[in-house]
Amino acid sequence: MLATLLISQGVPMILGGDERGRTQHGNNNAYCQDNEMSWVNWQAGDADLLEFTRQLIRLRRTHPTFHRQHWLTGHSPSGEGGCADVVWFTAAGTQMVDEHWTDGGLKSVMVFLNGCAITDAGTRGERVTDDSFLLLFNAYDHPVEFTITVAVPDARWRVLFDTRKTRPRASRRRFVSGERVRVEPRAVVILANGVTTTSAGEHVAI
Repeated sequence: MLATLLISQGVPMILGGDERGRTQHGNNNAYCQDNEMSWVNWQAGDADLLEFTRQLIRLRRTHPTFHRQHWLTGHSPSGEGGCADVVWFTAAGTQMVDEHWTDGGLKSVMVFLNGCAITDAGTRGERVTDDSFLLLFNAYDHPVEFTITVAVPDARWRVLFDTRKTRPRASRRRFVSGERVRVEPRAVVILANGVTTTSAGEHVAI
């Protein structure tokens, strides 16, 4: 849940204590509880969860792809022939259509965020570019094999973050289009790729 929140656009709303395992015993409205339900137990905090949250925050702050100032549109900012800022795929690597969105049993999705389609300007008015990302979400209670989409044909992806690992570390292995990435039950895997986009809309891996 923390990963889903911190790689979403907009302002992430985290209740103080979420980052260290304070549950409030499931009470989401404990403002009037002046007792152990709402208190923060600083000695019993979950150090691994705290480090996990720090890494997610660091990832978000480092990459403007995750904190754009304008809405994602699903289209290319440069118009015809360019690559869209966001594209949604099934675990099989095919682009989602209406029937997928209305499938109540579908519990996995892959999202492409294009770091070369950021419309925000930098502090000096310069163009902002970033790595591109594939976000793999698996809400099933069993592992899912995601097939890397061929929509970005020349990309080489590396696992940057895996929520099933207490202290995630980026991998050195590179995945290419058509290869599979296993995502464990109820987990999120973030793949990163340094990509530039030519004026013709072609992708060049860097």
